[in-house]
Amino acid sequence: ELCTNAVRFSSGAPGALSVHAWGEGDAIVVAVSDDGTGFDWRPPDEAPDPNSDKGRGLFLVSTLVDQVDVSRRDGRTVVTAVKRAVLPAS
Repeated sequence: ELCTNAVRFSSGAPGALSVHAWGEGDAIVVAVSDDGTGFDWRPPDEAPDPNSDKGRGLFLVSTLVDQVDVSRRDGRTVVTAVKRAVLPAS
């Protein structure tokens, strides 16, 4: 979903989209950046209208991961998602 949004809203030029993933302690972090104009996103209090043509993707992502952050860095929109591992009980 994050990559689909980046493709949809980037310029489409070479280098317009990048994806990075890494481990950080007990978490996996995925950061997707693009050269689009950016947007102001806050987690909604309730699910978006199912008939809306936008707003559902990041809501879905936010329900599946522990943290979502949207920021602007160096003229790029960066969406970072963090999912912590659920360790089995000992």
